Amino acid sequence: MNNLSFPENVRKTIVTLQRQLQNEEMSETFSISSEKVTYNNPLPNEINVVTPRRLTDAQRIHLKIPKFLEDLQRRGETTLQLEEAIGNTCLEQIRFLCESLSQTDLNPNISLQYYYLLGEKSNTECWESEIQRKFPTKFRNVQKAAQQIYNLYTYRGLPNLLVTQTITPNALARMYDEDFNLLLQEARTQRFQENAELIYLYDTFAGAQVQEGEYVGI
Repeated sequence: MNNLSFPENVRKTIVTLQRQLQNEEMSETFSISSEKVTYNNPLPNEINVVTPRRLTDAQRIHLKIPKFLEDLQRRGETTLQLEEAIGNTCLEQIRFLCESLSQTDLNPNISLQYYYLLGEKSNTECWESEIQRKFPTKFRNVQKAAQQIYNLYTYRGLPNLLVTQTITPNALARMYDEDFNLLLQEARTQRFQENAELIYLYDTFAGAQVQEGEYVGI
C-alpha cells in the first residue's frame, strides 16, 4: 500500500499513538496488524487487546429507558398547544407534515408532535404512499415512528407529549418491542393515576358542596 492509498483515519491514529509513546518515554517498538499487537521489549510479547463491542441502535436506546420513563411521569399543566397539520384535505395535511419533518433544524418536541399528527392519519388511503414518496430510503422508520408515537400518547395524553424532553421519534422507531411495551405500560399507569386523582378531587369538591348546602339549610 502506497502513501496515497493509506487511510487517513489510520494515519491519524498512528500519529496519536506515536505521541503517546513519546510522552511515556517508551523507546521500544510495537508491531500492529489487524490480528494482533506485539510489544518488543526486548523480546516480542503479544498484547491482548480487547476490542470494545459495538452496541446496536436498540441496545443504546435500551440504556435510555429510565429517562424515557421519567418523561412519561411528568405531571402538571401547560399552556402549550398542539401543532396543527395545515391543509384543506387529508392529502395536503400529510404532505405538510412530511415536508415539515424533512427539515433538519426542526425543534425536537415539534418533531414529536408532527409525528403524532402523522400517526393520527395512518388509516387514510394516501398515508403510506405519501410517506414513501417523501422519504424513499427511510419511509419504514418514519411510518413506525408515527404509529409508535400516536399509540404511546393516545394512552398517556397530549399534555405529556407537549412537555416531553428525552423521548424521540428515532428512539421509538428503533427500540426493542419489549422496551416499547414497557413505555406503553407506564403511559397507561400514569394516565390511570391522573384520572383517579381527578375523580377523587371531583368527589371531594362535590361532597363539600353538599355539606355546605345542608349547613345552609339548617
